Order: sequence, then C-alpha cells, then structure tokens
Amino acid sequence: MTRIYSQASCVIAWTGDFADNSDEAVNIIKALGRLLTHADLDEIYRVEGENLLGRLDRIGFRTTEMPWDALWAFFERPYWSRVWVIQELAVRGIETWPCTFYCGASRFDMREYALTCGLLIYLFLESGKMIDFATGEVPEPLGSMFRRNNGHPPGVNMLQVISAFNGAITRADPPKIQFLLYVTRNYQATDERDKLYALLGLARNEDQIFLPNYSRPLRRTMMEFVKFLVERDKDLRYLEINMNRRTICSSVPSWTFEVHSQHHALDMWGTMLFDDQTWQASKGVDTDVQFDMETESMIVTGVPIGNIGFVIGPMRDLEKLPPGSNPANFRQLVEDLGQGEFVSSLMAYASSLYGDAFETFWRTLILDLDSDAPFGVNISPARDEFGVRGRVYLTKEALPAGFLPDIPFHMRYKEYTRPFYEKAGRALSNRTFFTTENGFSGVGPYDTQPEDVVVVLYGSRRCTVLRPDGDFYRVVGDAYVYGAMRGEMVQGLDVDERVYVLR
Repeated sequence: MTRIYSQASCVIAWTGDFADNSDEAVNIIKALGRLLTHADLDEIYRVEGENLLGRLDRIGFRTTEMPWDALWAFFERPYWSRVWVIQELAVRGIETWPCTFYCGASRFDMREYALTCGLLIYLFLESGKMIDFATGEVPEPLGSMFRRNNGHPPGVNMLQVISAFNGAITRADPPKIQFLLYVTRNYQATDERDKLYALLGLARNEDQIFLPNYSRPLRRTMMEFVKFLVERDKDLRYLEINMNRRTICSSVPSWTFEVHSQHHALDMWGTMLFDDQTWQASKGVDTDVQFDMETESMIVTGVPIGNIGFVIGPMRDLEKLPPGSNPANFRQLVEDLGQGEFVSSLMAYASSLYGDAFETFWRTLILDLDSDAPFGVNISPARDEFGVRGRVYLTKEALPAGFLPDIPFHMRYKEYTRPFYEKAGRALSNRTFFTTENGFSGVGPYDTQPEDVVVVLYGSRRCTVLRPDGDFYRVVGDAYVYGAMRGEMVQGLDVDERVYVLR
C-alpha cells in the first residue's frame, strides 16, 4: 500500500457522508484556507502585542461568528483516528502531491486543511495568553472545544502526524519507527497489530527488516519487536516511547510498547525531548539485557535510585473529563481535572523548603530545562531566572516593584510567572511529582505510587519507575530524577548494580 500511495498522481480522501452540519465545517476550512493563502503569514503569526484572534478579526475573519461546533464535530469523526488513513495522507507529504478531501458533496484540498489546522494548533499553544483569568472565559474557537469535553480533535492532530511523516518515502532520512509509534499513539486499528505493521512501510529501511506476521498474536508480536530493537540498537531507548502508563495493561508484557490508548496517558515529553541528547542517565555503560520468551521476561541490569515515598498528582491534562462533565469555562475545566488541587499541593510542599531544597524542587518541576521558545532547543541547566519566577508562583513572594508597574496586579502576576508555569505545565502534563525515601525528587509517570522503585537501567537515557510484583517488576513508565540524568548513578567505584526481571 505504501508503494501504491507513493506513486499516485493524486489522492481522493473520503471522510464520510454529510452529517452534523459538516457543510459548515468545510466552509470554515475553505474560508481559512483562502484567507491564509493570500495573507502575510509573518504578520498573522509574529506581530507582538496582539493575540492571534485580534489579528484574524482585523483582516476580516470573525471568529465569534463561525459555527465552530460543526468544525469540531467534523474533526472528531472516526476517519481521523484510523492508523491506515495515515498512509493515504502522509506518504508524500503536505506540499508534494494533490490530495482532495470529500465530505458528502463538499470538498477541500490538502493546503486548505493544513493551513486551517496549523492555525488551530497555534491557538492551542497560545491558549494560555487568551484566557480571561478573572472570569475563566475562553474565547472562540477554543471555548466551544473545551465545552464539548472531547479533548483535542483527532482531525487537527492528524496534521501533526502528516508533518512528522512528511515525505517519508521520498526523504533521504525517513523517520524512525519509534518516532512514528509516538506520534500515532492514539490511533486505532481493528487488528491492534496494525498499530505497528501499518507504520513499517513509512519508516527507515533498517526498521522494515521487522516483517509483518499475522500468524503471531499481539503479545508475541510486541515482544519480538522490542527484542528486535534492543538487539539491533544495543540500548533501551524504546522505553522513552508510549510508556507513560495510566494503568498497567495485561494484554502485553509491561516492558513492551503500550498499544492500548486507554492504558497510556498523553504527555508532552515527546514533543519536548524526542531525540534530545540532554539526558544520559546510564552514560557510558553498555546495555546488559537478556530475553526469556517462555516466561515473557526481559532481564536487565541497572542501578536503584530509591524507593518512592511521597507522590503529588498526577496533573491530569490533555484528556477527556468523566462522562456528564460539561465545563462552562476554563476555570471549571481546571477544577474538574483537579489541576487546582495539584498546584495547591505543590505550593504547600514548597512552603516548607528553603535554600538548596527549594532550588532542587523548582528545577525538578521544569526538568531543569530552559529554552528561548515554547518548543525551542533545550538549555540545561535552566537559568536562575526561572527559579526567581518560580518562587513568586509557588510561594506568592512579592513581585519585583519595577515589573510592569502600570497594569493591574493579576496581569502583572500572570506575565511575570508565565515562563515558569508554562514550562512546568508542559513537564508535568499527565505526570506526577515524587520524592524518594533517600532524598531524591523527580517527575514520574501518571500511575506513580508510593513503594514503587525508581532506577537507572543500563542503556536508557531516562530513569524508569518499576513496581515490585513478587520476584519481578512491572514497568510503570519513564521518569526524570534531579541529580541522576547525567550518569551520576552509574559512575564511581561503589555502584549498587542489580538485575531486574521485568514482566
């Protein structure tokens, strides 16, 4: 199928019949596509001192007058969540071939779709600047999306997937299968093995050596695939992908990729950190791994950091609320997700910290990473300026008197603390803050619990949270531990090396 799509002169993508005012959704896509095609995009996206909604209104696109619910309903269609759809949309990329989407008798092209979804993604990233924190009101189009309580629409997320795959067949450097598994983590397939097999033709040649085999059940397929990656790459970097577990799934061993979306929690670490070289927790130590397929075990060597004793969170984010929830505004959404309680718990913990202990705390909350743009190149260690802003945010310390003295206090506070809370929000999204019984602190997976163990496994760039289960361990997920991310735990003469049997 990949070869067929790569050779096609054009693609017709059928999204389904007319329903739920889908003609109005198509009209929005076409209107935004036309507007952005002829607009100066630098003026729209890079003008300082005016938010994006104001700029759109100024050039004639009235965001308050659009039927946004129709657009969200269209982008929530099952079509946008099917893993096999990626091949027809992504093989040759956004700019390199004609692609026309049909919905009933209405249609739009790939460029109109890409421009519309690109703008919506920008709005998602800038949403914190558009919320009225005094009232909790969120302007359109984000307000109606929040009220639908269906999370980020799959149709919008599909653009990010297409961009990740962009030109996978024609590029000199096709994407790694691990990255493709990350960006498609929420996609669905009738046969769950296809969540892997559908991607192989889009990946690097060395990944395509692993061939689809439908005689193997899902459990065996995932074990064989991890074994293939580890023995080929001589590392455990695969543990960085889709391992932030909400619950531990029984359908596959815990040391394999999580393929069931209900068992993993979306986070932002992949966006921030994929292929980043900042962390090297097992720096300089070779991988030591054995596989026992009969007992479905992976036997690995590593070093314990400590037993987890205290946990705050998770900070629930990027997910649907329980059935029946209908948040009227952003403030209620945050309350329903429990984010206010999470932040209050962090503040209560911060109130007892001073000096080096507080510095460890704030650096942990932002993974000791800094950047000059929301998703720019990481700087580590983070600049001390973040700690000053973090203290104001976490302890309500007074604002500097000279900072924007002529605007209302709540706006001054928001602007001063924004760099810290936005960075911490990305680091903690669907994650937990924890401390160990021997004094380490870290950011762990969604399901981190007291009595879990955090370790450095040889061959992994991050730390790993394990759950003891008799004589073996279950993998809960990857973690950041302050003071353990640059090889500190694996270097020296008194390394406490241990063997862990994972199942």
